[in-house]
Amino acid sequence: MHDKLMIPTRLAVPPFYHQYTVDASFLHEKGAPFREEILWENGCIDEAPWNNPLTFVPTLFEEWEERLNVLETCYAKRDSAAAQPVMIEQTAALLSVLSWMNRCRVPGGDPDVFTAAAADMRRMPSNVGGRLSFIVGRPSHHHSFMQLRSLFVESRKQFALVKIEEKK
Repeated sequence: MHDKLMIPTRLAVPPFYHQYTVDASFLHEKGAPFREEILWENGCIDEAPWNNPLTFVPTLFEEWEERLNVLETCYAKRDSAAAQPVMIEQTAALLSVLSWMNRCRVPGGDPDVFTAAAADMRRMPSNVGGRLSFIVGRPSHHHSFMQLRSLFVESRKQFALVKIEEKK
């Protein structure tokens, strides 16, 4: 495997990434933004995650549940600085969940790009565009956390419908 991997331009946007390459070792850590997409783009995994949402999406929901406890603790202590990197990684996870359950690549890390693409996706929480713009613009704010948590709850419900459809 390579030491450095290329981040697709559509994903190499702040606050997720501030460069176009990343150390391969970083992508083996849980929570690396858009981990599976970057690994697939660089030929490090064989299966595109959006082609198998029943395998890849539940993993992101599990990681969210683990990180939710961290975020709740940070906000209870009013430590928004410690919450910010977790919020950023989990916002990327949400974008992945929303895209993959619609059998699409993440169209981009920019909320406007994502919102435009989401208009063509079948399963999507209500008013996702404005909510994502708020979260990405203010990832350390408590209200952003509340919105992210709400979007994950709504996404889980949408994914339950996807699972029913996929198993038919």
